[in-house]
Amino acid sequence: YIALIVASFKMFYRNRQAIFFTSFFPLVILVIFGLLNFDTFNKPEVGLVNLGQNEATDNLILGLYGGQNNDSVLDISHGNREELLGKLKDGDLDVIFIIPEEFGVNGSISTVEVVYDDRREHERDVALAVLDQSLKQLFISIANVPHNFQMENWCQLVVEEITVDFQGY
Repeated sequence: YIALIVASFKMFYRNRQAIFFTSFFPLVILVIFGLLNFDTFNKPEVGLVNLGQNEATDNLILGLYGGQNNDSVLDISHGNREELLGKLKDGDLDVIFIIPEEFGVNGSISTVEVVYDDRREHERDVALAVLDQSLKQLFISIANVPHNFQMENWCQLVVEEITVDFQGY
């Protein structure tokens, strides 16, 4: 058997293509895919229109930014409605949150508008999950209720889809 193994190694090392594709080609593929950063998460680009300008909206925005640690999964930019809608239509934003003036006012049901690009559904889902979690935490802290209490009588979400003709090239 030793003679057969030695003969196989000699045949293998005489074939330059076999050496290249078993030794160097996998290394080249490893380097290429290692440089592309497939393990990172692209944060959704979120525009924020804050019409409320009160303590409740400040606490909500703090929650969207990830609390005191500032470890948000969202990339948030502030502006007015028209400016951010223009950025959304240009493809610079994925989602816009519009916080109304009556947000957090006792006795009123606030309606937070969410406008998103129809081509970016995954980013919308992430942004909505963060917004929903931030709203729930804010409601629990303001109302002083148990964690399983529902907030649907305090705040509602209205989700609007915008179709954009932007090619993105």
